[in-house]
Amino acid sequence: MFSHKDCMTNAQLELTLFAEQEAEKDYLFCREQYEKAKAARVPLPHTNERGTSVLAGANSNISAIKDYWEHRMSLNFHLLSDEFKKKHIYNK
Repeated sequence: MFSHKDCMTNAQLELTLFAEQEAEKDYLFCREQYEKAKAARVPLPHTNERGTSVLAGANSNISAIKDYWEHRMSLNFHLLSDEFKKKHIYNK
């Protein structure tokens, strides 16, 4: 992602590579959580495993969680290497 790596100091390069690696790990974690939240929304009317009706507010809570993971993924996106994007995002 970062350009001008050949013009960076060793400290800058080390920080850049660390940020890319952490962003890649976090992106994959966020995507997994995002998919879980997406799957947790249910069509209404719906009854949960305890026999209680699922309320629209419950789905709203899940939507907020899904939105959180989606936003966090987008923050990581700008730090990802092009190779990572090709392998894990554009190739899906």
